[in-house]
Amino acid sequence: MKYDFLPLSDAVSKKDIDAYKTSYKLPSSLSSVIASTIIFIVFLIIFIFAYNGYKELIIFVVLTAALTVYFLLKSIKRVRTLREYRVKLWKFAKENNITYPSENYNVTYEGNIFNRGENRYSYDILSFVCSENRSVEIANYRYDIRTESRYSDGKR
Repeated sequence: MKYDFLPLSDAVSKKDIDAYKTSYKLPSSLSSVIASTIIFIVFLIIFIFAYNGYKELIIFVVLTAALTVYFLLKSIKRVRTLREYRVKLWKFAKENNITYPSENYNVTYEGNIFNRGENRYSYDILSFVCSENRSVEIANYRYDIRTESRYSDGKR
């Protein structure tokens, strides 16, 4: 079977994002914005109090505010990039009649990595149906491993 790879390189429009949102959840930068805003407000208050006598704190607060803004903008850019990536995968799957379940938290495959760790899930999944009712999945897979430093009982 021949696949149309053009949707993977096309630009993502607002219309594409809105169509994607009807079926799937897009990553949000809201938590980053809220956290950065709170940090900025706290340091702004410190700045106001510091301005009245502690000039050394002014430099600290200005640098911290600049870093906060930098990480906020970087976080927003990362979320936008991830959104475009997922919409492109979805468009590719839709154009080529490929199943795109997006995420799967019930990973039950055989193999060494699929039995390790906890909180196992797959994401950005493309499920192809091949000849003779065989299927192939391409996905990202993630799981957590217990370590002694994270748990006091030391179990793995």
